[in-house]
Amino acid sequence: MSERPANNPGADAAGGTRNAGGAAAVSGAAARSGAKRIAALLRPVNLWPGAIVQKEMRVQGRRYFTYLTRGVTAILLAFITGMVFIAMMGWSFGSSISSSGAAMRLQELQGLAPAVSVTVFLVQLVGMSLAGPILLGPSLCDEKRAGTLSALLTTPLTPWQIVMGKLLSAFSQLSILALIPLPLVLAVRVFGGVPAEFVFAGLVVSFAMAFLGASLAVFFSTGAKRGLTASTLAMMAALALNGLPSLAAGKLISLGVQMPLSVPFMMSSPATAAILIGDLVGGGPGGMLPARTIWIGNALVTTGLGAVVLMLATARVRALLRREGQGATAAEESGKAKEEGKGGKAGAKKRAESREVGAHPVMWRELRQKMFRRAFWLVFSLLAAACFLVIANWGESNTRGATMGTTVMGSILSLVLATAGSAGSVNGEREARTWDVLLTTGLSARSIVMGKFVGGVKRQFFVPCVVLLQQMHSVLAGDLSPMGVVMHWVILMPSVAFLSATGLGLSMKFRRPTTAAVFNLVLAMGLWGGLPALAGVSMMLFERLRLDGAGEAIMQGVLSINPVFMAGSNMDGFATGGGWGQSGFHFTLGPGGSIGVMAWVLVAGLVTGGGYVLATLGVLGLIARRFNTMAGRAA
Repeated sequence: MSERPANNPGADAAGGTRNAGGAAAVSGAAARSGAKRIAALLRPVNLWPGAIVQKEMRVQGRRYFTYLTRGVTAILLAFITGMVFIAMMGWSFGSSISSSGAAMRLQELQGLAPAVSVTVFLVQLVGMSLAGPILLGPSLCDEKRAGTLSALLTTPLTPWQIVMGKLLSAFSQLSILALIPLPLVLAVRVFGGVPAEFVFAGLVVSFAMAFLGASLAVFFSTGAKRGLTASTLAMMAALALNGLPSLAAGKLISLGVQMPLSVPFMMSSPATAAILIGDLVGGGPGGMLPARTIWIGNALVTTGLGAVVLMLATARVRALLRREGQGATAAEESGKAKEEGKGGKAGAKKRAESREVGAHPVMWRELRQKMFRRAFWLVFSLLAAACFLVIANWGESNTRGATMGTTVMGSILSLVLATAGSAGSVNGEREARTWDVLLTTGLSARSIVMGKFVGGVKRQFFVPCVVLLQQMHSVLAGDLSPMGVVMHWVILMPSVAFLSATGLGLSMKFRRPTTAAVFNLVLAMGLWGGLPALAGVSMMLFERLRLDGAGEAIMQGVLSINPVFMAGSNMDGFATGGGWGQSGFHFTLGPGGSIGVMAWVLVAGLVTGGGYVLATLGVLGLIARRFNTMAGRAA
C-alpha cells in the first residue's frame, strides 16, 4: 500500500486545483439547476393552479349557501332600486302627488343614477372588504384540521399553486357577487349624472381591497388553528394597513412636510371612496383633489401590498409543507403540550385557590380564557394601538379630532370583531371535540348559553379599552365631558352584546364558522345599512307629499339605532369646545318639533341601549329554549 508523501507541494497544489475545479463545477451545476428550477416554475402549466381551483369550485358549487347569497344580493338590489325609482317618479301615488313639469321631472330623474350608484358602491366596498378575509380565513386551517395537508405533499403542486388556487377559487365567488349589480348600475346611467369612470373605479377599488384582505387571510391561515381567528386577524391587519400609513402621511403634511395632499387619501380605500363620492355628487374634498390620480394610486398601492403579503404567504406555506413532510408538526404539538403540562404543574399550587368552579363551570372556564392566546399578538396589538394614539394626537392643539376619529374607528372595529368573533364560539368546541363532552354533563341549557355568551363579550374589550384611553385623555385635557365617556359605553356595549348573542345562535345552527359569520354580518349590515337606505327612500316619498319633517324624523329615528352614528354624535355633542351642541344643531322630532344634540344623545342612547339589552336577552332566551334541538341533545 502506498501513500502520498507528507511534504509534497506539487501534489498539494494539484489536489487544490482539482478541489477548486470540482467546487466550481458543483457550484456551476447548482446554478444551472437553480436556473432550470426557476424556469420550470415560470412555465404557464406550473403557474396555473388548475387542480386546487377545480376542487374548490366543485365544493363551493354544491353548497346551497353559494346560490342563496347570489339570489339574495340580486333581490335586495332590485328592491332598493325599485323603491328609489318609485320615490323619485311618484308613480305609486298617481294624482295625489302634485305633478311637476317635464324639466323638473327630468332633473329629478338625473338624481336617480347617482343615488343608486353610490349605494351600490358603498355596499360593494364594505361587503368585499369583509368577504375576502371571511372566505379565505379557513383556507389552510381546514386542510390542517382535516389532515389533508400531508396529502398535498404527494402531488406535484407547488406552494404558489396551492396559495393561488385557494385565492382564485374565492375570488371567483367574489367576482360574481361584485358583478351582479353591474348591469343595474350601467342601466340607470341612462338617466345621466354618473360617468362610466365612477363605475369602473368603484369596481377596481373594491377588488383591490378584497385582494388585500384575502392575501392577509391566507397568510394568517398558515399559522392559526381556527379559520375564524385567521379571518379576524386579517380584518384587523387590513384596517391597520388602511389607517396607520394614511394617518401618518396626513400628520406629516400637517406638520409642514412637503408631500402631495393626495398621498394620504390614496393610501386608504375608505378615504378614496370618500373622494370618489365627493367628486360624483359634488361637495367635500372630491372637487379639490384629483379623483382619477387618487383611485388609480390606491388600486396600485393596495394591490402591491396584497402581492407582497401573498409572496410572504407562499413562503410560509413552503415552510409549513416542509415541516409537515418532516413530521415536525406533530412534534411541535407534543412539545407545546409538554410545556403546558410543565407550566400547569409549576402553577398548580398558585392556582389551587381558584379551582372552585361553582355552579357555572362554562362561565368559569370562559372567563379564564386569555384575550390573546399568544403573548406576541398582545405585544403587537399594544404597539399598534400606541402608535395610532401617538400619531393621532401628535402636534394637535386639542384632542377633539383625535377623539372623534378614534371613537368612530374603534366602534366600527368593535362591531366587526363582535360579528366575526362570536360566530366561532360553538364551532371552536366542535373542532376541539369538547362539545359532545359538554352536552353529556348535567349542565342546563341556560348555564351553557350564558357561559359562552359572557366569554364572547369578554373577549371584545381590548378595542373599547383603547378608545377609553383616548377619551380619558380628552377629558383630562378639558375637551370632552365625562358624561360623553359614560354614554359611549351605554351606546356601544349593548350593540356588541347583541351581535355576540346572534353570533352564538348562528354558531349553533351552522357547523361552518364562515357561514355563521356571513349571516351575522348580513344581519348587522341590514340593520345599520339597509334600514337607513329604506329611510332615505321614505324621505323622498314624504318630500313629495310635502311632509318633510316626518321624513327627517324617520331617518333620525333609524339612525338612532346605529351605534357608529350615535357614538359620533355623542362625542360631538359632549365636546366642551365646539361641536353640534354648541353650533345650535337640532334633531327633528316631527313636523314643528326639534331637540338639541345632548338631549337627543341622552334620550336616544338610553332608549336604544335598553332596546339592545332587551333584544340580547330575548335572543339568549330563544337559544336556551331551543338548545336541545339546535345542539342535538336529548331533552
